Amino acid sequence: MDSGWGSGMLDELDAELDRSEGYPVAALILGSIFMVIVAVIVFSAVPIDITAHVGAAFAISALVAGAVYGAAWLLTLRHARTGWKIAAGIAYFVLGLMSVATVVGTAKLTERMDIAALDQIHLNDAGEPVGPPGANGPVVKMGLAYIRAMIDERNKREALLVAKLGLDRIADASALTMAPELLRDCDRFARAKADLDASDQRYRAIITKFRTSLSAAIKDDGARREALDGMDRAFRENGGQLDEMSAIQHQQLDAAGGLCTLLARRNWHDRGSVFAFTTAGDLAAFDRQIAPWNELVKKQAALSARAKSEQLDRMGNDRSRF
Repeated sequence: MDSGWGSGMLDELDAELDRSEGYPVAALILGSIFMVIVAVIVFSAVPIDITAHVGAAFAISALVAGAVYGAAWLLTLRHARTGWKIAAGIAYFVLGLMSVATVVGTAKLTERMDIAALDQIHLNDAGEPVGPPGANGPVVKMGLAYIRAMIDERNKREALLVAKLGLDRIADASALTMAPELLRDCDRFARAKADLDASDQRYRAIITKFRTSLSAAIKDDGARREALDGMDRAFRENGGQLDEMSAIQHQQLDAAGGLCTLLARRNWHDRGSVFAFTTAGDLAAFDRQIAPWNELVKKQAALSARAKSEQLDRMGNDRSRF
């Protein structure tokens, strides 16, 4: 048989369980939801990089938790039992920490995906660099801008060598017959070496700018090291090709100047693309000059083919195209 004292305690407990303000579960749940919403809004609005200032983010989350707890206290928690007051405070604080962890984790995952999108940049049918569908993060945008800048510089270089200097036609008899002005001002080839050097400097400046921007944009230390190491490795492989191509083009300018001076004498007529010389001396001089020219053309074609083949290999191996 139960004692009166025991029966009184049970009655007291039953009465306490029946009190809505004694165990404010709804307030705790709604407060927790509100805490998460407020945390997301605050972390979206604060003018700091959460991933780079995790300590500050935790401090902000503690302030937000305190503000939410204060609001909940005024509404319902002040009527709750002490245990629930403490539990609610702990819950809000833990949710704040979890919000920070979620924001940081999501930011790092997004950054990794952004970096990975660099490997999927390719040229479309129009020759424009494009990234994978939906990839519009800051890193992939930098990659696209870098490739566009390199393509633009390449086009300027080709315009100099082909459109302005006529380097592609200087050893073609029919082309020179149709455009005799190409045999005037033969010194232009020597002067163009300074333009090539300036183009080389612009290439290097584009590469340096991209590397510097990439280093500043990637917040995660490990991801930054991986990206920069891959980029440096690719530049070591491709940079040699840029230097080799520049050296070939400098030699072509020298050879073109000599051909231009010889052919400007006009002791020849064209048989299609072939030169038919009217003097044995000019024919012998032409043979001496055209041999190294043809060798340079072969080297240039081989280098271009090698570069294209290596690019396809990198694409097949899912390595960085940079």
